[in-house]
Amino acid sequence: MFTKRLYIALLVSLCSSFAWSQSDQAFVYWQKSVGAQGEDVLNDMVKDDENNFYVVGSTQTAGSQSMDILVSKYSNGGRELWTRTIGESGDDRGVAVEFQNNTLYVLASSTSKTGIFSANVGREDLYLIQMNPSGTITSNTHFGGNKADLPTDLAIAANGDVLISLHSTSTEGDFDLNKGQSDMWVMRTTAHGDLLWKYNYGGSDEDFTTKIAELPTGEIVFSGHSSSFDGDMMLNYGDFDLSLFKLNANGAILWEQNYGGLQAEISVDLLIDESEHIFLTGNTQSLSFDISKNAGFSDAWVLEIDPANGSILWEETHGSEYSDYASALSLNEAGELFLVGTTNAPVFYGEVSAGNKDTWLARIDSPESIEHLTLFGGEGYESISKFSLEADGSMIVVGSSNSQENLFSDNNGMSDGWLFRFDTKAFNNHSEDAVSAHPNPSTGIVYLNHLSTKDEVVVIDLSGNIVIEAFVPTAFSQVLDLTHVSPGVYLVQIQRAEGSELIRLVKN
Repeated sequence: MFTKRLYIALLVSLCSSFAWSQSDQAFVYWQKSVGAQGEDVLNDMVKDDENNFYVVGSTQTAGSQSMDILVSKYSNGGRELWTRTIGESGDDRGVAVEFQNNTLYVLASSTSKTGIFSANVGREDLYLIQMNPSGTITSNTHFGGNKADLPTDLAIAANGDVLISLHSTSTEGDFDLNKGQSDMWVMRTTAHGDLLWKYNYGGSDEDFTTKIAELPTGEIVFSGHSSSFDGDMMLNYGDFDLSLFKLNANGAILWEQNYGGLQAEISVDLLIDESEHIFLTGNTQSLSFDISKNAGFSDAWVLEIDPANGSILWEETHGSEYSDYASALSLNEAGELFLVGTTNAPVFYGEVSAGNKDTWLARIDSPESIEHLTLFGGEGYESISKFSLEADGSMIVVGSSNSQENLFSDNNGMSDGWLFRFDTKAFNNHSEDAVSAHPNPSTGIVYLNHLSTKDEVVVIDLSGNIVIEAFVPTAFSQVLDLTHVSPGVYLVQIQRAEGSELIRLVKN
């Protein structure tokens, strides 16, 4: 048994303020704080055929009053391969990204008067940027009206065409029709960005898009929220309702449905599985009409929709008596549906929050059944824009965080883009896993996982010298800082009541 010490010779960053579920614990593979000294956020990600992944968002350098588009490529192990920033004098933001036929498609918006590549037409225009896997811009296409045209999502059709959703207040230029205060628009271009068609949808009030996707049949669905009660909108229950359109391949409406209650519902994400099931998520403040339950001010709301006519097959809320919001949906390879969101509740499904706004993960096991899995975050706020469930049971997330302690100690500014890969026991039923270290080899930061608060840990070199004094873990995952340790091979010894474990650790 190691002698317990009251001091630590070399800095060991402990994750005591990073909250995890006690029953469904998680461990960290790696995490990145992405950005400059200002406000930074990651909005979307996509993987390529070689398991590298690309993230897009916006970044703000120190002293700047405007944002630039941020595009980065990472290896599957979290190593940054390249980063590109694109922007002019105004706010330029990366909104969405797709990868197809060795081409990266980036959807972006710009308020720069000079535009990113050409002069803006109105207050805010949209750009479709194409890049090769090395980050070189190969082409760009620019669309705009006389006012604000805000892109929200893109999808690549089976034939290689590009589908874009946006909303616009323009009445001239590329978006010269408007049925109300703000209209939904869908555009279809060739793979090279040449316009095939564009149509607006909506009523006399405010109509906004969020996501777009292609069904296996070639038909198109897009989601949003609307306060209109006329025009293309079948009805309105009150305030904003979730809205879902199904179009044919040429943009003609096949059906439209609104979902909601007397209060506001805001659309967040749309997902279609291989069997053509449509899943919709958003946030609701209602307890009426389509919403059967509401625990507090705002709840996350998930619906499965019949693709034939848009009717609700089932719906379920997830939340507390505080404000809880859905962020994104994803499927794993087994076809299980997962939902992430945020909460400002001090205790969420029995778990104590670490900060002002934490992120939660839930699994939808069956219709009308959402199982809460885990809560995680730092002392500030965290939000997730997109997440991917990997074949090994791990989860890669992108979003933003302004936390600056422990796991988030490398935060660069006011808020950073957050890129994070972790695994959770909720994806399997292993009870006593061996302690693991990631990454290994490492250039400095190592995550020890599957620890117990009854363990004692020490790091020694191959000569038997203690490099990090013995310490008792305070969390399931601990951050080990070997930045100031010389390159070489080290041993991490974990002493447990039932015996000891050794991990061979390589510092590059």
